[in-house]
Amino acid sequence: MLIKKSIATILGVCLLSLSSCSTAANSSDTGLSSDNNTTVSLSEVSESSETSATSSSTSMTYPDDPIPDDYIKDEVWADGEHFGRAYEGSLILHLNGREYLAVGELDLEQPDNHDKNQDLGDGRILDGSTNTVYYTDEYISRLKVGDEFAYGADLKIKIESLDVENWLDKWNSPFREEDLPDGIIRLNDYFSLIHGFYERDEYDNVVDDSKTELWQLCYEPELMCQNTGVHKATGKVKLIELSDKCRFYFWQNGKGINGTQELTKEEFMGFFDGVNPHEGMKMLDVRIIVRKNQAFEVVLEDWI
Repeated sequence: MLIKKSIATILGVCLLSLSSCSTAANSSDTGLSSDNNTTVSLSEVSESSETSATSSSTSMTYPDDPIPDDYIKDEVWADGEHFGRAYEGSLILHLNGREYLAVGELDLEQPDNHDKNQDLGDGRILDGSTNTVYYTDEYISRLKVGDEFAYGADLKIKIESLDVENWLDKWNSPFREEDLPDGIIRLNDYFSLIHGFYERDEYDNVVDDSKTELWQLCYEPELMCQNTGVHKATGKVKLIELSDKCRFYFWQNGKGINGTQELTKEEFMGFFDGVNPHEGMKMLDVRIIVRKNQAFEVVLEDWI
């Protein structure tokens, strides 16, 4: 769920090379046993599906998994559809004899938020209208190679470089200096910092240039696909209990596929093994159907 022009969702991030982006083909391979050229319709969760679903419960008793203290463990989930991000290593967590999925909650945008810029007091500024975090030059000056760069509640990356270079004229960038000032700070092979965009009215007049003096985190493979690659910030990570009748799916748009594959529980648990659908960060958008405070259907989604 990305913001600004031609934005792919946050959680969907492409693995594409520069040449493959022009064809919008997805170079990632799920590594699943099912045929990737087969489209399966996603069934609605109903009483009949609850009855027909094969129980994934097991007689095995698992020890409690280490769960970060800041994960919310007692959330009450309303019945219906929920969206967020799911992560490698926490697709199924065990706690008190029950199974849970960790879900990063994407804060809702507030386009009409008049007091949209919130100074976080340490050189970071949160734009409440888009839930994008911006960074001042002062904040950037305190970063060091080897540090961990944390974005929101769930995205943490190691800084391997702080090299600054001009980039808009080096390759087929989707942006011009009329969109944002030149300059990119490369944090590692996948993540960089770029300037914020000029805000324009319907007549293309600049109405706000304050963001152009700041920096925002972007995912570089998205830039190569001519998107901004800018992520929404995740506010909290919550646990949702998995029903013993929960059904698991992978939804993919690309590589000739625009549909879903049903996964076994074992395939779901090992989904990220040997595979990196998001180079540099192993996370995917997730859609969950909840009933009676339990997940009855979980769909990992790759939009590109």
